[in-house]
Amino acid sequence: MMKRMILISSLLLTIVSTGRASGDSADFSPRDLDKMIEHGTPGQKGSVELLPLPLIQIEAQVAAPPKVRKTHYLMHVLEGWGLNRMPAVTHGLDIHSLKGHQLNVYMEDQTAKRALAALSVDDRVTLYGYHVYNSKYGPGILVSDFDRHTEWQQFSAALKTWFEDIDKPAEKDKED
Repeated sequence: MMKRMILISSLLLTIVSTGRASGDSADFSPRDLDKMIEHGTPGQKGSVELLPLPLIQIEAQVAAPPKVRKTHYLMHVLEGWGLNRMPAVTHGLDIHSLKGHQLNVYMEDQTAKRALAALSVDDRVTLYGYHVYNSKYGPGILVSDFDRHTEWQQFSAALKTWFEDIDKPAEKDKED
C-alpha cells in the first residue's frame, strides 16, 4: 500500500510540474475564466472598461469551431493602444468555462486557422492571449495561441482533483 502511494505521489508530482510543453508560458498570468465572467462587468452600466492588455492564460472547453465574427470594436480599441503591429483578427471561438459559462473570444487569424485543423468541439484547451476589455457581455479576450489538452493531461487533472478531494475533511468530520 505504501509503495502504491509513493508511486502515485511521484506520478502526481511529475504531472503537476511539467508545465506548458509547446513554449514558455511564464509571461502569461493564469486566470480563472469563471471569475472573470462573474466579476468582470464594468462598474458603470452600459460602459466598457479598457484594460492595459495583460497577458493571460485561461482553461476552457471548445463549444464551437472558430468562425467569422465582428471585430470592429476590438480593432478600434487596439488602435487606441498604438500597437506597433496590428493583429489580423476576423474570427472568434465559442468556449465554455470550467463551470459551463459560454463566451465568444476573439482569435487572431493565424491561430484560428490552426485551431480549425487541430481542435474539435468539447476539446479542453489552454488559451493564451490578452484581456482587452470588460463589457456587459463579459470579458473581451484576444487569443493568440492555444494548447489542446491530451487525454493524459485530462486524466492527470482529474487525478489531481481527486487527490485534493481526499485531503479535504468530510463535511461530517467538520461538524464533529
